[in-house]
Amino acid sequence: MLRFVSVLQSGPTVSLGRVDYPRWSANSSGVFSVSSLYNSATVGLCSGSRPSKLLWNNGLPPKVQFFGWLAWKHRIKVSVFLRRIGVFAGGASSLCCFCKTEEESVLHVLLHCSFVWEVWSSVLAWWGLKWVIPGSVANLLSWWEGGTFLKHEKKIWRSVPLVALWSIWKLRNECTFNGAIADVGDLSELIKARVAIWLVSSSKGWNYSVSDFIYNLNQVRACIGGVELSASIWGLPCSVCTGLVRSVGFCRTGALLCFSVCFLLLCRCRDAGVMLRDMGLLLVCWLQTEVAVAVWSS
Repeated sequence: MLRFVSVLQSGPTVSLGRVDYPRWSANSSGVFSVSSLYNSATVGLCSGSRPSKLLWNNGLPPKVQFFGWLAWKHRIKVSVFLRRIGVFAGGASSLCCFCKTEEESVLHVLLHCSFVWEVWSSVLAWWGLKWVIPGSVANLLSWWEGGTFLKHEKKIWRSVPLVALWSIWKLRNECTFNGAIADVGDLSELIKARVAIWLVSSSKGWNYSVSDFIYNLNQVRACIGGVELSASIWGLPCSVCTGLVRSVGFCRTGALLCFSVCFLLLCRCRDAGVMLRDMGLLLVCWLQTEVAVAVWSS
């Protein structure tokens, strides 16, 4: 759905008095040629025929990027292959180590297993989204790449699928070779933590903790999407703002400081909805403080 909306928004504008004409999308000039047809047949223009830009994410470790490339090429070594080359004994089970019901394959263990589907759904719920299982890793990356976000917000979004793929496969190895027990909640939290740790360590000027990314992602997205410059100037991470807000009910000075600083930050926010929402919350906190002070004074 996200990619569909993005395609609709990127469509050409309709102009009155302009004649429609066919355009050959395999050529930048829009004119059909035999060479462009040959290139499209040999190289391919469909999703998954070319490496996705998501594969080479500079904010992630090389091992995660390389595994994403292997998954895109379907080159990871599942149980069927390991048994064929003699790593597993002939009587060893080739069933998925998560669901124990279907034979392990690249697509099954990374996307189509019921356990893995719950993990992906939990990660997407982190972003407030729902999805339909894609048919391949290439389609997954193509769909993920179609998301429309601001620059810094996009950096977080584009790192999620590679971290999820690598974490799922790492847990698969732990279950297969070390007898580990798979848990949806633990794996989902681990994926979020790895995204946060790797991005925080590779990004300059992001004054957010790992806890902010995991538990206050919407707040972080609002900050880096609308007031990144002012936040970096003031040097106030979300954890500091949270501490100030918590002090509102107990300290009038803390309330004044919180309200003043957040007002300055929110004035530069490009999202009016976020600004109005946060200002409304701050106003409620301010009123609560005034009532508390009035009660104590009496």
